[in-house]
Amino acid sequence: MGPTVKSGLSALAYRREVAVEWHKRDRYGRLIGKVLVERRDVNLAQVSSGLAWHYVEYASEQPPLDRRLYVDAQVEARQYRLGLWQEPSPTPPWDYRRTKRTSTQLQE
Repeated sequence: MGPTVKSGLSALAYRREVAVEWHKRDRYGRLIGKVLVERRDVNLAQVSSGLAWHYVEYASEQPPLDRRLYVDAQVEARQYRLGLWQEPSPTPPWDYRRTKRTSTQLQE
């Protein structure tokens, strides 16, 4: 299998100065935005490599150019079966978290 998310991020950002362009905080107070290394969008690079999903539920909050770049990057990663797209049916993280929450609640 190809690179992992951790090694992919390390190759792009480890021990490098980063900038974060953010536009809001989520309900837990975390910044929502994109990470840049030498003006390169690290988030987009992860999607392009098949190491991250484009969360389309929030795509309307992205600037139109970013939205198009992310959509195209995911389509291409999927077409070339990169990273997570090597799996026959990859599970989106939002579905995984929902399933995990449901199973935890059922165990209580």
